[in-house]
Amino acid sequence: MDMPLSLAVEGWLLTCSARSFSPNTIDGYSRTLKKFTTFLQEDPTIRSINTKHIEAFLISCQVSRTSKLDYYVGLSSLWTWALKEGLVDSHQVRALERPKADTRQVEPFTEADIKHLAHEIGGSTPYKLKMRATVMLLLDTGLRASEVCNLTIGDLHLKEGFAIVMGKGGKERRVEFGPRTSQAIWKYLASRGTLPSTAYFLISRTGRRLDRDELAHRLQSLGKRSGVANVHPHRFRHTFAVMFLRNGGSSLALQRLLGHSTMEMVRVYVKLSEVDLQQAHRKASPVENLRL
Repeated sequence: MDMPLSLAVEGWLLTCSARSFSPNTIDGYSRTLKKFTTFLQEDPTIRSINTKHIEAFLISCQVSRTSKLDYYVGLSSLWTWALKEGLVDSHQVRALERPKADTRQVEPFTEADIKHLAHEIGGSTPYKLKMRATVMLLLDTGLRASEVCNLTIGDLHLKEGFAIVMGKGGKERRVEFGPRTSQAIWKYLASRGTLPSTAYFLISRTGRRLDRDELAHRLQSLGKRSGVANVHPHRFRHTFAVMFLRNGGSSLALQRLLGHSTMEMVRVYVKLSEVDLQQAHRKASPVENLRL
């Protein structure tokens, strides 16, 4: 069957929805495939598209290496599905070398940064209660922005100190948090009155679910008011990971809590925490300080 690319894309995105892929994943695939079809300037059959077309598209994209990798993954997902459906004869994307992502920069907050942020959200106004609960949950769990935004009241178990989270690829996991975080969340939710279990944890003033872009904007504003630079959701994730390891947590437990399928990113955190320990030892070494 010689199916037009546009029809194949429509079928793949519907399949993604049926498989309960996250909205962010589907949106990313959709934007990548829209860019690709625009680049082709026509609607050829998917079977007629070859490696040269895909390579030319990737070369034409003047974006970061990480974004180019995202495009590669989006196209590869379509061809994987199309191959299983018998719409193509071979996987044209895998014939190309997989782009390498940019080196990840991990810059956790300092203790001073965290104290400045905490001071700014001290108080009992509805806004400050919400931001305090949000910051403490992010810092205590390392959740992704989309994971926090998708939390409902029913996902939060304050007495037991854990939340059930739907992560990437529709994978459910349990994350833990401490009594202080539970208390901050309780104060915020209590300020909203009686809520059904299906209500979202984070809402706007109009009662809408907060999305990850809005969350990022609010955290950025908080950073400006508190004098802390580069305040964004993922930096809380980095900070949680490094402090978890620094305080004796295991790398395997960290992998599970963060929802990583591999140890690749966890190794980055391990390396960074080891550097912290080396610096701390140089400063506090008994032999060096006593000049023995």
